[in-house]
Amino acid sequence: GATPSPLSWPTGCRFHNRCPYVMEICQTTPPLLASVQGGERKVLGTTIEVRDGRRVACHLYPESTPGESL
Repeated sequence: GATPSPLSWPTGCRFHNRCPYVMEICQTTPPLLASVQGGERKVLGTTIEVRDGRRVACHLYPESTPGESL
């Protein structure tokens, strides 16, 4: 996808128009920056290894979604 203009950011997550993992929430709600616990995680059917203390702002991680519990 195209890089958005800094004068006109998209609603929701700034990367939703070019992210291969985009979900409906990404288009309306910006994710929060959150620290995540390390270990293996299932993300869209794929297992990924996450380093402890990593900070992310992505709805693939429940910690980044407003209203979700840790």
